[in-house]
Amino acid sequence: PDDDSSTYPDGPMKGLTAMPNGVMAGFTGKRLCFSEKFLPYAWPVSYRISLEDPIVGIASIGNGLIVMTQGRPYLVAGTDPASMSAMRMETPQSCLSKTSIVDLGTVVLYAGPDGLVAAAGSDVQIITEGLITPDQWQSTYYPSTINATLWKGRYLAFYNTGSGFGGFIFDPRGGNKVFTTLTASALIRGTFTDPDDGNAYLIIANQIKQFQGGSTDQTYTWKSKEVVTPKPTSMGFVKVDAEAFPVTVKVYGDGVLFYTGTIALSGTQHSVSGSYVNAAGSSVSISSTNISEPILRLPPRVFKEFAVEVSSTKVVNEIAIAESIDELRGI
Repeated sequence: PDDDSSTYPDGPMKGLTAMPNGVMAGFTGKRLCFSEKFLPYAWPVSYRISLEDPIVGIASIGNGLIVMTQGRPYLVAGTDPASMSAMRMETPQSCLSKTSIVDLGTVVLYAGPDGLVAAAGSDVQIITEGLITPDQWQSTYYPSTINATLWKGRYLAFYNTGSGFGGFIFDPRGGNKVFTTLTASALIRGTFTDPDDGNAYLIIANQIKQFQGGSTDQTYTWKSKEVVTPKPTSMGFVKVDAEAFPVTVKVYGDGVLFYTGTIALSGTQHSVSGSYVNAAGSSVSISSTNISEPILRLPPRVFKEFAVEVSSTKVVNEIAIAESIDELRGI
């Protein structure tokens, strides 16, 4: 449906998508188009549906089609292209980027104005609600620039800040790694997932590179939530259970960093180097060797809230903080 500008004034059809029963779907402007069954070259004018808002992208799901627009999303369903029906969703979540649309099989994810949106049939919800506020979503993750793909069951996305680049991984299955931020040093111009092995590939400059295809482990940073104690407390020790070292540990009290230590391992003995901030606000260097286990003594500082952060290229299994060393050894 590109050859008649009077019938299709918004230009060539986009978003060619296969649906069940041999039907193809596409769109141009506000018009949703369907082909004859098993005749992908035949697009009757009578099979088109006009929506209220310009269409951004479409995705096939079950026996229907999720249609993302510059306004509300739609569910278009039917077994015959001549009798498709469109149901307008009540959730006011427009699609801000066509390259953010990812089909996860039973659900379609896309970047909305208030967060990452999941559409499954007639159910539409913001699945990052509770993790990211709408203001944080807009100011930190630049949803209108998101370019995303499916990666091993996860939503892998990259964005452009205008002066830099970043990315994140969202796992709709939940768990303790539901949202992970990524650093990026270049613009990701395109993404693709190989259906045979589940690997994701990225277009960077003029090259195609596999995501997680390198041989060098990258440094990650993980920070816990703020833990509020029943009363002001002095935490005396922090323990790190890791499969290898070095690991850098940072401890925060009432939102302020007051301890930084890097644990290394030589043979069976650990060592630590770093610094802490004393009660007077001065920085004090620390260095210790021949430590039998990766338990570090913290300076005597009293706080109401505590958080712990680790950075490493190694696998860290557990971090624990406690008032006494006996508490840690009992975990």
